[in-house]
Amino acid sequence: MGETLKSLRDAVVNSIQDPSFSDADIDAILNRGLLEIAGGSTRGFDVPTLPPLPDLQYDFEITTVIGDGSVTIPETYQRGNLYAYDESGEFLQRYDSLIAFHKAFKSTSDNSVLAYHVRGKKIFYWGVPSSATIFHLGAYRLPTVMGADNDVPDGIPDHLQYRLLYNYCCMECYSTIEQDVRSAARNTEKHSAEYAKALTDLYSVIKKEEEPQYVEEY
Repeated sequence: MGETLKSLRDAVVNSIQDPSFSDADIDAILNRGLLEIAGGSTRGFDVPTLPPLPDLQYDFEITTVIGDGSVTIPETYQRGNLYAYDESGEFLQRYDSLIAFHKAFKSTSDNSVLAYHVRGKKIFYWGVPSSATIFHLGAYRLPTVMGADNDVPDGIPDHLQYRLLYNYCCMECYSTIEQDVRSAARNTEKHSAEYAKALTDLYSVIKKEEEPQYVEEY
């Protein structure tokens, strides 16, 4: 079993014991940590940028706009560009360069969508159907933020939820508590170090899942 918003909040409250941080403040910090981790941020620690969390992979439904060759991806899109396919299941040609995309397709067309390019939170496609058409983009969505006490950290492996979000939140709280203390920021440094270790472990878990799996033949 993993953590809940309440279990994480209670752990932080018991550690920092500072009434200036309300439950709402702590919940907001925990959710900020969730979004940062899902977005790949490692905050300058000696950890590579985190790959997307596998459990956040999602197929976005894209609806074309008549007479236009681009459209904004739904707001829940976070990052990534794995594949795209039309309603019949045919995969679309992917272009990683917008320049190459525009060079290949200089005119509009009333055909079905055949190719695409993702730039930021916008997707460019060719052709441009004469009526609204649906195709699908495989990418990674934003995690669902925690609001209710029994909500869980979306996308983060169960065994790393506590180490990541508890230490992230304590690190953030203590950085405020200890900023005016003349002595060394001992608690900030302690939780920063533990958070960095947890990020390293998360990176290893994700990279392990990305490795191809081979089945021995007998």
